[in-house]
Formats: sequence, structure tokens, C-alpha cells
Amino acid sequence: MNSLTADSLLEAAGDTIFDRGVEYVPYVFGLRSSAKSAMATIGVRQVYTCHLDWADELTGSCTCPFNAKGYFCKHLTALGLAVLNASGGAPVNEDGARSISETAQVQIVSWLAELSRERLVELVHELASLSDVGLLILEMRAAVSVGDTTSAEQPYIEDAKARLAFRGYLDYRRSSDVAYEIEAILDEYETILDSAPGRNDEASPADVLRPALEYVLKRARTISESADDSNGGIGDALSRAVGLHARACAEGTPDPKKLAHWLVSYRRTSPGWPETPLSLYVDAFDEIGLSTYRQGIEKYAADPETSEFDRRTVLLELADHDHDLDRAVEILGTGEYIYYREIVLRLREANRLSESMVWLDRAVAAGKITLKEPSSFWLGIDEVVDWLHSAGRQEDALDLIHALFAARPSVSLFGSLIRYADRLGVDQTERAWARESVEAYADREGNGDAAIEIALADDDIEQAWMAHGRWGSRHAWRKLAEASASEKPREAADLYRPYLNQLLPQANTQVYPEVANVLRRMRDGYAAVGAEKEIDSLIAEIRDTYRRRPALMRALDAAGLRSVK
Repeated sequence: MNSLTADSLLEAAGDTIFDRGVEYVPYVFGLRSSAKSAMATIGVRQVYTCHLDWADELTGSCTCPFNAKGYFCKHLTALGLAVLNASGGAPVNEDGARSISETAQVQIVSWLAELSRERLVELVHELASLSDVGLLILEMRAAVSVGDTTSAEQPYIEDAKARLAFRGYLDYRRSSDVAYEIEAILDEYETILDSAPGRNDEASPADVLRPALEYVLKRARTISESADDSNGGIGDALSRAVGLHARACAEGTPDPKKLAHWLVSYRRTSPGWPETPLSLYVDAFDEIGLSTYRQGIEKYAADPETSEFDRRTVLLELADHDHDLDRAVEILGTGEYIYYREIVLRLREANRLSESMVWLDRAVAAGKITLKEPSSFWLGIDEVVDWLHSAGRQEDALDLIHALFAARPSVSLFGSLIRYADRLGVDQTERAWARESVEAYADREGNGDAAIEIALADDDIEQAWMAHGRWGSRHAWRKLAEASASEKPREAADLYRPYLNQLLPQANTQVYPEVANVLRRMRDGYAAVGAEKEIDSLIAEIRDTYRRRPALMRALDAAGLRSVK
């Protein structure tokens, strides 16, 4: 069983970061600890939001720059140590409880077996009184044991109202407070669901909690609309609340028709989040409940005020539930935005290949082919080429790449072309075609950037220099300089000179480090051919010309670019 311990924190953070985390424990605010995770804000000069998880392995996220680079930061360490402090220093296992030895467990079971019924009742009351959640569980079990869920519901709703009584605009810090409060409420509800499942002879605690969860979902969403939730804390809590509400619906016995009305209403008033997909709730519906939901959703979709995205989303959920691929394709293929790739993928998955190729051709005709990451709307060039090839349309595949490359040659397209040409065994022919095409493009544009970059991608530095000499460059000169630093150091260094001449007149302290960087690269290039005196002379000239710019002088000093006397 995985546990949160000081040793596990030390292993994750390392000695140095762990020691710094110890120093930050006093600055942990708003600690909320659940069965498997903890959240808090940690602030000294700046405030960061942290989330620590030890359910499967010790992981965490923090809004600090160090964590953004993939490191286990001092703030996460401090959060973990704060959780351990709250547990009295004992290890915290994945159930959120203090770890006890196997021997202790045996002793406890043996001792309880010897107690009388009266003493057990006293012990239950005693232990429940030590924990708010324990007392809630006891009260609920008593209420549901006699089927009295109605009177048990209201205290939870009133408690949620009191704890979520936030008003007005909420800044970043107060939004974190809201998120923590929601998470704390959900922790209690989840603990109750985990610890007090209903039995065949009892009403389920899920039925007691469901109305309170519905209140939390509506109230939290309303609060979020007037809050700076830039760290996503409220949004994450809302998503968790949806999952817990769906669980309560599945484990309880909600009226399917009433649940359908509630879910449709929640979606109708939703700004798009949190997502409440049908798949989460369908198990709680009977035939009447699903029919009621369907009617409500179709009415919502027909409303002119409903956005195209929302209309498509809810109707697609129904189509997917019905396993109606034709209906899904109809929904995805109508409207302002056509989901070309999703249609093609769905049809291919159903082995309806000829239909998928019809939609692929439509996407090509509509120009929905991307060189970047494919999406629901855009097909990737390489996958399109693969699909055309597998359909025996090799010429169409090559023609597509040619058309795109001729219109706007790029390194990405060149790679796609050569990979496919190699597959067809015509790579040399296609390289020659690509060179002619990119040269024609450079002639039209009066710019050699594409020709330079493609030549470099093809490991042809001489061709890249030819392109630079013939058409010049707006930005690819730097890639050429970096690629030529070892083979043509002097020529590479000279490529920086026009850029340096653009930088120097700018009296801007943010530019000075770049001036120093350029001069350092130029000096390395000149030094490689024994021409240090020339670059030293240039540095001396710059220092003399701009001697009244102390920030520039400091930048040059920091880079070791001093005048040689």
C-alpha cells in the first residue's frame, strides 16, 4: 500500500529541495486533505497553489515555475509535511488513515470481539463524537435504516449553503478558498459514500447526499462565473462534483424521470462546463427516464438560442448511446464546422472504408489538411497519405503533397514528401522536384527562407548558402549560421552583423543581453579562423560609441566582451 511519509517526500524532492520545503511548512494555508490527496496555497512573496496525490504514487502539481519544468518542488514538499504534521507525524496511507501494524490490527479485532453490546454502543458514540464526518455517518446510517431520507437531506443542503455563501467578485486568493471549501465538502461526501454503503434492507446514503450534491453543482457554478479561477481550482472541483453526483445517482434510487429533468435543466443553463455527459448517468435511467431525457435534450437542441457546439454535443451523445453511426455522421457533418477527421475515423473504425474515403476527399477539397497536430476538424497530412496509399491511390497521395508543397513549401511538408517518396522508391526524383519547386517559390516571394530551411533539413549546407546568396533571408539566416558554425565559422559569424546593426541603436536594456550574445557568437567564429583582432576592434568600437549606456557596458562585461588594449 502506498503511503505518504517523510521518506517518500525526501525521495521525490531530493535533499536540497526537501530542506527548503521544511522551511516553507509555516506558510501552508488553507490545507484540505482528502483520503488520497491534499491541496493548499503556499505563500511567502508569491502565492502558489499545490495539489499532492499519493493514491498510486506520490505525484503533485504546483503553479510555481520550478514545478512547471517537471520538478518536485519545495512547495509540494511543504504541503506533504504539513499533512504529516496534521496526522501527528504518522504515515498517511492511500485511504487517508494513519498506517497501523498488522499486529495492532489483530489486537484491535480481538479486543472488540470481547466487548458487550452496551460497551460497543458507547464506543461507537465516543469515536463518532471525535469526528464531524464520523458523526455525520452515524446520523445518516440511523436515518436511512428507517427509510427517512427526507429529513436527513436538509442538514446537508443547509451545511453546503452556509459553507458556499460567497458573494461578489472573487479574486485569485478567494477563488482558491472556494475551491478548497468545495473539495472539503466533497471529501466528506465521498467518505460517507465509501464508509456507509446502503444494504438491501436500507435506503442508500447516496439518496441523502444527492440533493446536496445538486445544490453544490449549481451554487459552485454560479460562484465561478464571478471568480478569477485562473488556476482552475473551482473548475476541477466542479468536475469532481459531477463524478460524485453521477456515482450517487448510480448507487442510490433516484426517480429516473426527475433526474432526467434535473440533468436537462442543468445542461440548458450551463455555460459549457462542467461537462455532464449522458454516459455518466445512463445507468441511473430506466426506459421512461431515458425517454424523458431524450425529449428534453431534443427540445434543447432545437432552441435557436442553443449554440451549435452544445447542440452537436448533446445530440451526438444520444446517437452514440443508440450506436447510430449514420446519425452521428449526419450530426458531425452539418453546421458551420464539419468534423471531417472524426467522421473519417468513425467510419474507418466501423470498416466502412469507401464512405470514409468520400469524406476524406471532401476534407481535401475543403482544405482541411494540417501539417500540425490533427484535430476533430483537421486531418493530418501523413495520415491522409497513409489512407490514400492503403486505398491504392498512390498517385493521389503524391499529388496532394505536391500541391501543398508547391503552394507553400516547408520543412514539415518536405519531410512528408521524402518519407512517402522513399516508401515508393522515388526519393531522388522527389528531392529534385522539391528543389525546383522551392526555388520557384523563392523567385515568386523574393525570399530564400524556405529554400534555406529545407536545404538544412536535407543536410545540404552548400545548397543553403547558395539559396541565401541568391534570395537572402528574413529569419532563416540564424539557422544557417548555427548550422555552419563549425564548417564556415567566419561566414557564419558575418551573418549576425546585419542583425547586430539593428539591435545596437535601440536604447533598451532588454535588448542588451542579446547584443552580448550575438557578439560572443561572432567572436567565437572569428577566433576559429585566427581573426580575433577584427572582432576585438569591433567590440572596442561599440564600447566607445555607446559608452554612455552603462547597462550595455555591464552586459558586455558579463559576457567577457572587454576591449583589448
